[in-house]
Amino acid sequence: LFVYFPKTNYLGKTKSGAQPDLSKKQFAINLVTSLLGFLLGIISGFFLTPYWIKVLGIAAYGIVPLTSNLISFFALITSFLSSSVSRFITIEAGANNFERANRIFVTSFWACAILGAVILVIGATTSFFIDKLVVVPKGYEFDARVVFLMATVVFVLSTILIPFNVATFCANRLDLNSWTEILVRCLQILISVVLV
Repeated sequence: LFVYFPKTNYLGKTKSGAQPDLSKKQFAINLVTSLLGFLLGIISGFFLTPYWIKVLGIAAYGIVPLTSNLISFFALITSFLSSSVSRFITIEAGANNFERANRIFVTSFWACAILGAVILVIGATTSFFIDKLVVVPKGYEFDARVVFLMATVVFVLSTILIPFNVATFCANRLDLNSWTEILVRCLQILISVVLV
């Protein structure tokens, strides 16, 4: 697996003389898209929660935050991994050491894939026994298993994609991450409204 990093030195200047966009305009774009994503998350949570409670009922809706809280335990591990991968790849790419940056990328990709496989096994096992681990309303045992398993699969996919997010940091294009998060949030809203 090979990832292309543009040949930049530590100050961001490429051999061709071009520079990553460090302008105030790019900073403003990064900031605005981050705020849009944040606000969309708050607004969707504010409006969707009453909708889900109304449609699903309080007992069934309780499965959603429970699943979210259980998955967030795994997020602690991956946040440390994401920070370290971003740091080391960015340092090496900034120092024009692209061979080492690519080695770090490949290593981190396989580490994330292995971690994802471990989390998938733990999540699948947990989802199978979810009604034994937590109180699930009668008649919702299967639904709780499916919700927890699907949340685990989505989390595993995001874990495997950690190394690919580094490129936006190297190029100062954090707005691309924000637009992706906005798109994912919109898809979540659409799917949840259509399926519920």
